[in-house]
Amino acid sequence: MISFTLFKIRGLTDRITVTSVFHDLNLAAYYCDRLIMLKDRRIYAIGPPEDVLTAETIRAVFGIDTLIRHHPFTRKPYVLPVYERPAAHEHARRIHVICGGGTGSDLLYLLSARGFVATCGALNVLDTDYGTALHLGLPSVVEPPFHSITPESLAELRGYLDRCHHRYAHADRLGEHREHQGAARLCRKNDPG
Repeated sequence: MISFTLFKIRGLTDRITVTSVFHDLNLAAYYCDRLIMLKDRRIYAIGPPEDVLTAETIRAVFGIDTLIRHHPFTRKPYVLPVYERPAAHEHARRIHVICGGGTGSDLLYLLSARGFVATCGALNVLDTDYGTALHLGLPSVVEPPFHSITPESLAELRGYLDRCHHRYAHADRLGEHREHQGAARLCRKNDPG
């Protein structure tokens, strides 16, 4: 019912100015052209949703960590809260993520936010997950696009797997490409259980 009402109101904006109060940031991002975010009864940020709804702004106003993504169809930002803080024992935990095509980006952000030492790959240098790894400063095994995994990269991957406590392979990626099959076999071989 809320979506229907907001959709109807949104349809009026070409004729009238509509001012609304939202406590749901994702609804605000979807239905509003401009946002005003308040902190301590003062304007903290103003502008289009993609400028106002940033992890830094939300942390400053609400005191929580978030992941900000863009909806694949609307390209509007959406906010995902990160509720847990790293526990002391997690800081030293190592995990290697086999992913690609953007399938591991959210996981890499979450692992980084929770204090895990994450590595990933093998990835091609144009992959979205590699861009995420670069942004987070995570070590990665990389290859050029449309290139099979070289023996050097396979040795690097083996080193990451030998040093990690956990391995995660995104199910969508395994077996899809010939180069991922070798990495998947190596991951399963080194998995303690």
